[in-house]
Amino acid sequence: MICLATRTNGSNTTIIIIVVVVVVVVVVVVVVVVVVVVVVVAVVVAVVVVVVVVVVEVVIMIITIMRNSSYKSSVI
Repeated sequence: MICLATRTNGSNTTIIIIVVVVVVVVVVVVVVVVVVVVVVVAVVVAVVVVVVVVVVEVVIMIITIMRNSSYKSSVI
């Protein structure tokens, strides 16, 4: 596109082509940033969900073990 801009004789066309190139680059950068932010947020949410599930499972296991041990000791 820059080669096309240098080949054209009119200065208006070169300015228009440069503006179009800049706009396209800005749009691509914004889209990439938005995609990266969405992916990072999704990964963080997934990690938080996994941590919460693991903590809940561990707490349930500890509660069941404590119940079983107290039940056995009371029976004995």
